[in-house]
Amino acid sequence: MSETPSLSAHLLLLPRELRDRIYTHLTQTLDFTWHRDNISAPHSNPADIRPAEHVPVRFPASPLPHVFLIHPQITAEYTQTCLSNLEAVLDPALPFSPQEAWDSKWDVQVLRRVRHVTLFVQLHARSTAQSLDWGDQLALLGDVAAHTPGLATLRVAVRQQFLGEGPRVPDEQLDGVLKTFSTRKTAALGGLEFLPEMPRVVGGLEMVQRGEGLHVGYKGIAINERGRNMRHGVKKVGVYMYVRGGERWERRVWRVEEVVGRWPMRAYEESVREVVGEERAAWLMGLPWGIAEWVEVMGGTVKR
Repeated sequence: MSETPSLSAHLLLLPRELRDRIYTHLTQTLDFTWHRDNISAPHSNPADIRPAEHVPVRFPASPLPHVFLIHPQITAEYTQTCLSNLEAVLDPALPFSPQEAWDSKWDVQVLRRVRHVTLFVQLHARSTAQSLDWGDQLALLGDVAAHTPGLATLRVAVRQQFLGEGPRVPDEQLDGVLKTFSTRKTAALGGLEFLPEMPRVVGGLEMVQRGEGLHVGYKGIAINERGRNMRHGVKKVGVYMYVRGGERWERRVWRVEEVVGRWPMRAYEESVREVVGEERAAWLMGLPWGIAEWVEVMGGTVKR
């Protein structure tokens, strides 16, 4: 095969709208590790200075290099179509790429092309006051904004263990947990600390969506001297979206099912009817996406 780019391309005989649709299918998933080399002091302690952790990054729709060699006009159109909406997903659950598979000097150059970022954060501390890793996440938000000058939207999803007796909540305590949350959440719009407080502005992007609630799931049945007792898993989840002024963002708003899909919990089984009764079981199994007490603010409008 000749290495010289073809001077004719039958693809150009198609209408531009159709070519653009074809370009969106000429992509690949690309994983690499962002080797952050800055130093952070996230816990407001000057003595606590350490190198920032590396971050696994995924491009769900990265351009295919060989397409750029087909024809000059196709190169221009393909670049406009694919790179104008290039998205990066930052998720600790993604695999770290082998060191030899990616030259770290290209990290910053690649990130400069990114237009949209989705970031998943999982906190392990049991209270916001003890969330020692939250400062690291705030530093990461700042680094993302600093290394993506063309960033149009930034979506952040946060999951944290609920403040309770532990990862399993007995059935008799679940209503109290939800009631406490509901009461406090009414005040949350005025600044209640539910999840660690997210900044209103990140790198010039303003928050346009904020949604928070409890994710409830089945954690099994315990048997003790009082009989059988169902256990629930309860996690705090939140979604936040930041947008640069003038950018269209309506199609990128968070949907609850995205968070549930990323951090799934066990669904309630039919057998729970024998433990908690028909009415209680129907309510538990009928929770939309397993989410309870969801409150969302979008564009200044409160939705529940």
